[in-house]
Amino acid sequence: MPQSFAHGLDRVRRRLTRMDESGLTDAHLLGRFVDAHDADAFAALVRRHGPMVLGVCRRIVGHAHDAEDAFQATFLVLARRAGSVVPRDKLGNWLYGVACRVAREARAAKARRTARVTPVPELPERAVEPVGQDRPELRALLDRELERLPEYYRLPVVLCELEGRSRKDVAHQLRIPEGTLSSRLAKARRLLAARLRRQGVAASAGIGALYVNGDMYFVSGPNTRKSRNVAANPACTISTHLAGNIDLVIEGTAARVTDPAIVADLAARYRALGWPAEAAGDALTAPYSAPSAGPPPWYLYRVRFHTVFAVAAGEPHGATRWRFGND
Repeated sequence: MPQSFAHGLDRVRRRLTRMDESGLTDAHLLGRFVDAHDADAFAALVRRHGPMVLGVCRRIVGHAHDAEDAFQATFLVLARRAGSVVPRDKLGNWLYGVACRVAREARAAKARRTARVTPVPELPERAVEPVGQDRPELRALLDRELERLPEYYRLPVVLCELEGRSRKDVAHQLRIPEGTLSSRLAKARRLLAARLRRQGVAASAGIGALYVNGDMYFVSGPNTRKSRNVAANPACTISTHLAGNIDLVIEGTAARVTDPAIVADLAARYRALGWPAEAAGDALTAPYSAPSAGPPPWYLYRVRFHTVFAVAAGEPHGATRWRFGND
């Protein structure tokens, strides 16, 4: 990485707080940088898209210093080729693609260096802790599949899911109704899920989940896709929306509960919330349930989570993550 650019990027970072870019679109900021070489505009773009770019580099490269180099190289490409970004209001999508390519090249270069320098296997250096460290190969796979989506599905995912921006803001930027944006996000998730399933990656999300004594519980019929997915791969994700305009995503592993006492306890908790569930040995019955749960009886599943993400969907935005042990 050229030292002059690295130092220049450091100066850009120090200037991040000197410019209020609220209300300025990517197209506007990029235009100021291209037309007037406005360093403050470039700094605002680094602030806006930097977390997403660094996340991609960490997931693909792994090693902290190499990920930082790939991050800098991505914005070096932007500095040199800003005028070629068309349309300018899709800069986030453009940066995502550049970051993926740069990070893969960095990973390949590191592998070649290791092959030349290390004739026998050695313990690698401790890698940076990316989101999803427990299964980093799945994160890399997700990035590859996301990059292959058509742009009109990929761009909403990059802006809403990876950059954590509100749907209202993204819909305004893309000049589409929020309903259209939501439809594209839902379609993108279905496409990604289908492609991941074809590669042996299954996921499941609970309906009517309950939080009890540190665990999440949900029900599903034995022959539903949800139950089959959990049987094939217990890794699952549950998402919900909290008061205060906060989106919460919980990652963990699911297992069927067969203890009649726990099943009876959860049935009572469901009844208290208005669903007339009854325990039937190691399963639940009721006059009705969500159509996706299939016919009764329904199995009870417990999700023991290891990672929780919280994203503020409104101003001032922001995100955080918690990790939990297995004890």
